[in-house]
Amino acid sequence: GINAEYGVQLDLMFLTPRREQSSTWTSSILMTKPNWRQNYIPKEKIVEHNNEESCWLVVDGIVYDVTDFLGKHPAGKQAILMHAGDDATTDFNFHSKEAKKQWEQYKIGWTDGYRSCIIL
Repeated sequence: GINAEYGVQLDLMFLTPRREQSSTWTSSILMTKPNWRQNYIPKEKIVEHNNEESCWLVVDGIVYDVTDFLGKHPAGKQAILMHAGDDATTDFNFHSKEAKKQWEQYKIGWTDGYRSCIIL
């Protein structure tokens, strides 16, 4: 289907993004949790969200908007901000299953092009 906000169409059979003609990007995503799989986010958009006002992370190709979680992290917001706008797979996988479950609500989309997404 087409994601109107990003102008991206997914080929759901193969889960590959196809860019439509729109090249206008917006600064926020308002996706409901069940739809995160349909929301492809390019790397060049993710890197823009690298601060306390808007903090996105990538874990195993899944994009999380953890801005609202910064103040809740037991080790402090710097532990997250050091990976803001980038891949945080290694640090994320260090955590327990219970801690990982807390992040489910922050999923906003998926991406490619990160080393954690490469199947060797």
